[in-house]
Amino acid sequence: HYEPALVALQRFLPSNSDDVVVEEGEDFDVPVDAFSCDNFRMFEFKVKKCALARSHDWTACPFAHPGEKARRRDPRKYHYSGSACPDFRKGACKRGDACEYAHGVFECWLHPARYRTQPCKDGTHCRRRVCFFAHTQEQLRVLPYSSSSSAVSPE
Repeated sequence: HYEPALVALQRFLPSNSDDVVVEEGEDFDVPVDAFSCDNFRMFEFKVKKCALARSHDWTACPFAHPGEKARRRDPRKYHYSGSACPDFRKGACKRGDACEYAHGVFECWLHPARYRTQPCKDGTHCRRRVCFFAHTQEQLRVLPYSSSSSAVSPE
């Protein structure tokens, strides 16, 4: 039941392996395309519907697909916090898109109130394809006081 979602998470959030090496002094995590920029990740990644008509690997595609568990609500359209929904964690949130809390890992950590607001524990040695955390001081996003006060999860 959860296998496709786990496979997708592993493709986008692989463990830190030794197959990619970043040399000291080398630019780290410089966006190579529009899909890597902060705004795309916060507002479009797994939100915007995929326009490809042909069959392709949705786990490697940054856009949303029908039936995909990694899909996210648009935080500009739906007003939810970056805090995890306890009912969704149990597999049964009856509020659906109207819920005020994040549904899933991607909604939680790609939410504008959370994305890159904390340093990555692996710093510049991080090798994740999509990482929710800042790897350098320049990547660290500081939120205005009013937007950082998101709803607290009711756990």
